[in-house]
Amino acid sequence: MPRSFSYAWRSGVVLLALTCLLAPATPFLMAQTAGTGALTGTVTDPSGAVVPNVRVTATSVDTGQARTAMTGSDGTYNIGLLPPGNYRVTFETAGFKPVEVPSATVTVTETAVLDRALEVASSALGTVATARTVTELPLSTRNYTNLLAMSSGANASVQDASLLGKGTTLIAVNGAGTAQNTFLQDGVVISNWFSFNTGVEGVSVGGFAIPNPDAIAEFKIQTSTYDSGYGRNPGANVNVVTKSGTNNFHGNAFEFFRNTALNANTWFRNFQGLPKPVLNSNQYGGVFGGPIKKNKLFFFVSYQETNQKNGLTGYGSATALAVPIPTGDRGKCPTGWTTLSQCDAAGQAFAPALAAAVSPQAPCSHTATHDTTSNGGIQVQCPSGTVTDPLFNINPVAISILQLKNADGTYLVPSSRLSPNSPSGGYAAQSYSIPAIFKDHNGMGNFDYVIDSKNTLSGRYQYERDPLYGPFPVQNALQQGNFVPGNPIQTIKWNHSAILKLTTIVSNNLVNEAHVAYQRYPIKNDILTPFTNSEVGVTDLRPGTDFLSGFSIGASSGGGITGGMSWGGQYQFGGTVMEQQWQVGDQISWTHGKHTLRTGFEFIHVTDLPNNYGSPVGNPSFARWADFFIGRSACNFAGCSATNPSNTNGTLSSSITNGDGGTLTTGTSIPYQWRINDGDAFIQDDYKINSRLTINLGVRWEYDGWPIEKNGYFTNIWPSLVNTVANPGSGCVINGVSFGAGAAGTGCSLAGFVAPANYNGVLPTGIYRNSIDNVIQNHAPWDDFAPRIGFAWQPTSNSHLVMRGGAGYFYEMIPGNNTANQGTPLQGAPVINGLTTANLQDPWQFAPTIPGPARSYGFTPRWIIVSAPPIKYSAINQSPNQQDLTVPVTYEWNLNTQYEFARNWVLEVGYVGSHGIHQGAQSRSGQQGQFAAINFNIAPLAGPGCISCAITGVTTSTPANAPLRVPYLGLTPTATEIANGENYKYNSLQATVRKQLSYGLQLQGSYTWSRAFIQAPYGINVYPYEIQQYEPNDNYRPQRFVLNYLWNLPLGRHAGILGKLAEGWSWSGVFTLQDGYPITVVDGRAGSVFCGGGGCNGGGFTATANFCPGVTNILSSGSMQDRVTSGLTGGSGYFAPGVFCAPPSITGTGNSGTLFGNAAGGIVLGPAQNNWDMSLSKLINIRESQSVQFRTEFFDAFNHPQFSLPSASVNGGSLGVITATSVSPRIIQLALKYSF
Repeated sequence: MPRSFSYAWRSGVVLLALTCLLAPATPFLMAQTAGTGALTGTVTDPSGAVVPNVRVTATSVDTGQARTAMTGSDGTYNIGLLPPGNYRVTFETAGFKPVEVPSATVTVTETAVLDRALEVASSALGTVATARTVTELPLSTRNYTNLLAMSSGANASVQDASLLGKGTTLIAVNGAGTAQNTFLQDGVVISNWFSFNTGVEGVSVGGFAIPNPDAIAEFKIQTSTYDSGYGRNPGANVNVVTKSGTNNFHGNAFEFFRNTALNANTWFRNFQGLPKPVLNSNQYGGVFGGPIKKNKLFFFVSYQETNQKNGLTGYGSATALAVPIPTGDRGKCPTGWTTLSQCDAAGQAFAPALAAAVSPQAPCSHTATHDTTSNGGIQVQCPSGTVTDPLFNINPVAISILQLKNADGTYLVPSSRLSPNSPSGGYAAQSYSIPAIFKDHNGMGNFDYVIDSKNTLSGRYQYERDPLYGPFPVQNALQQGNFVPGNPIQTIKWNHSAILKLTTIVSNNLVNEAHVAYQRYPIKNDILTPFTNSEVGVTDLRPGTDFLSGFSIGASSGGGITGGMSWGGQYQFGGTVMEQQWQVGDQISWTHGKHTLRTGFEFIHVTDLPNNYGSPVGNPSFARWADFFIGRSACNFAGCSATNPSNTNGTLSSSITNGDGGTLTTGTSIPYQWRINDGDAFIQDDYKINSRLTINLGVRWEYDGWPIEKNGYFTNIWPSLVNTVANPGSGCVINGVSFGAGAAGTGCSLAGFVAPANYNGVLPTGIYRNSIDNVIQNHAPWDDFAPRIGFAWQPTSNSHLVMRGGAGYFYEMIPGNNTANQGTPLQGAPVINGLTTANLQDPWQFAPTIPGPARSYGFTPRWIIVSAPPIKYSAINQSPNQQDLTVPVTYEWNLNTQYEFARNWVLEVGYVGSHGIHQGAQSRSGQQGQFAAINFNIAPLAGPGCISCAITGVTTSTPANAPLRVPYLGLTPTATEIANGENYKYNSLQATVRKQLSYGLQLQGSYTWSRAFIQAPYGINVYPYEIQQYEPNDNYRPQRFVLNYLWNLPLGRHAGILGKLAEGWSWSGVFTLQDGYPITVVDGRAGSVFCGGGGCNGGGFTATANFCPGVTNILSSGSMQDRVTSGLTGGSGYFAPGVFCAPPSITGTGNSGTLFGNAAGGIVLGPAQNNWDMSLSKLINIRESQSVQFRTEFFDAFNHPQFSLPSASVNGGSLGVITATSVSPRIIQLALKYSF
């Protein structure tokens, strides 16, 4: 059979076998699953003595389905695997009068106690949100994930209500990262393997479908030490249960409406004197459910459509730095033109005018065309003076690009419309706002079929399609880019989720639940730019992909304006992804005596088909406008001559070289076919020793497999194999292709490259074929057993006080994006070094490679020439996966006390801790758990720690010779790898006060005080120069308090019209007060002696800044708004002036390379958040079963500006400057809902 199929089959057989082995060993099994709950209690007589053999019957109020159990010798009973809802419970036994409790509520994953005492059956921590909570609290974009941060232990930013799209909240829980959560719906995992488990959609990853709040029965977020029935990730376990039909027809219709006129403007747009951007939204739909046949067959359907227009998001706004291009008609030149005489009259006049406009305030000629001037102005040849070049050294392609017009007649590349003699040198920042358009079509259909008294079949299907049109292409919608108008993109994401579940009541104490599920996540994203490379004379990166390439220009001026400009196709767009997920599982619950035991298994098979066909539009990037106008890297001072005007290129600082090579490493047309298998099995015993003490014991087995590429197109680089050929040689000829010094060299080496066992092609000599169908050294582990233990103890005779505690192991299924780089060496265009031929006409100059699989860039052997400066070498800079990658594991523990201090009031106080090992590396600018690329090849100083120095003969340490001192010659000093060698630690005090609904008021206040630390790569100035050091985790705010409430306002009872006006009012809201995130200040100049002239911030390593002597205050004084204003008007902004100095020099002169700074990570906190979202509603009862609700929702109700993190780069020119808010201005949303 095919290798990938046999791999999946083996995994399934192991899971089934393990479950079969576990089942006979456990006589008593499970009480609840991810989509069900349970009911337990103790029956006593009037004297308080327990009563055995009582028949307990729970009948669903909605469906009429009944379940029965008998009390044991200790008077206790347990009814497991109950669908959430309200139940009528009766107690019957001989000699006693029957008792009926008309309404007992069962919630998802909880074991409810009938007498309404405190829960004593589980040590897991978490919060249940009922249907009323989900529908009544103000939700941005009606997304239930906004409520996840209400639990203690959870950590998240306030949801920005101005975001485009579904608005899914990123949440981190109890030390884990935002990518380490598990989302379930109706008991089935819906986390998208390729999307970092967050549910947040990106360019090439989709999220799971979000049911609208009116379709949700309830959800629970479990935050710590949940039992062995749950796993996959160590973070939050979010269980959502959707509604079912009942014996009565129920439904509603609703519309939620936003309009720009109702909103406040942003703080920054007010500061700049800009009008409010368009921010409109309509969400409408409804739900309907009822019986097809009473007590037998039920249905429930829902639909919601969303239409958004958003000129504030990154897709709908941009700020670009324009230059003084002459205004007026720029003329037209034909495709492929070379002389001005081929252009029309306006075009012939445009070239000299352009040369004059971009060469101000400095002498310029063809003999000395410096790329910068004293005031930072642009400089090419001046049209005045004796010049032999009639184009004044401006590339014809640059002029053709400047002549491109948008459909509205404006030019694609706009002018600043300023004089080149202005204080800014003609530069001007221009802001644009063109609303992005987002639509979401979300439908759901559920059915429940009571086959007989013992079997119920349930089906769930959800469909979602959300097209997005963005006038400005950005990789991250949260960040504004610098693309100019005329370069739109479109993405379409689909979600299909289907579940079929069979619940079988084998006996009163034995229940089985089996399920199969399927999810499908197609993605299509397109480049819609109307311009092509062929019309301006640029060679396509790949023939047939004729979009205008994505040009990027960075610039700065002496006037203090910084920024850049981009146009063309954004290389991340243009492609498809198809992910599918199949699941099968079974769980059994058996209650006997004092034991409630559970066992089950689940097997998940995932396929992912990414095909980024548009990536090879390429991204020619230039450090300065002069480079773009000239068409290659601007002239160095000593490199220009009368016969070679501005024609030098190929140094390490070459714009075209570094920009194109670095960007093209992401481009490929290989149609990957990824496969992955994941499985688990568990056993759990909830042992009720007596009516006051329950022990929870369990063990979970997980298999988290490595991905397999069907055709073996994965590759990797193993440092251990690189070391087998420490000296790669100075050059060679392989298959007729010359590398380095060519035939005159001493050889090349492919040692280090690894291909999987299932690659069927012929591998070049030196590439290692692995023994498994992946390029990680070892198989995914088969022995990941995770024990869990907990207790719940009622120390007094009453039920007002309960103590709980627990501990356990939690493994992590590594998200798919973390292993995507296994394709990099095969797909990546190598960064070129020493090339002198790149220009605007053909910027795609690649280093030679040895052919690899079809449509890949092939392999680049290692080589290095050390005989003469400048140093030339293969400069391999891919990001491989860690050779010995393993499954991350987290240890969690908690101790918690619950006290009912008054009727319906509960206080919960506890300690929660965790310690994660083998965690995915985290960059200081990234999200924890997303396996950031970190540096593994920085160059040690010459001396005893430099092994390569003995090969290269280096005895000194300079930025220029860093490639000769690296541990792995031929790889760049900034080479990175996707690794999981980091750890984290977390300790917290958590408190929650909760009031159940009574007297019209329901509320919950959650407080967390945490100390969260994570290991990050840290540069030190002594050997080994790079260490792992604990520092504050920048995913966690140390202190946070969240209050949510629902209050039916007591406006009194009145007669007549006044009574009608006063009744039915309610007020709800969510108040959040929390610290800012930790900030690490970096300096891109630091560490140049270790990482080369560009410093250590170019790869996965961030070099921290250097404190000035005697610094005591890091932060500036004044109010938050004063400090923001200071940064925008030339002041120091968020940080005090004079805090950071230049990094230390290795020689003390500042000319021989820099060392690392002395600042630690996370040294200060960023701006805090203080936010209040609220809703005011009026309910009008029309008839007994019909009502209309009108509501007004206020997001950031008091329009309190809450600012984002400041720029924290010492050498970036904007240290301490804050340019955005983290939360929207006040947004008002109106809603109308009709219920029946």
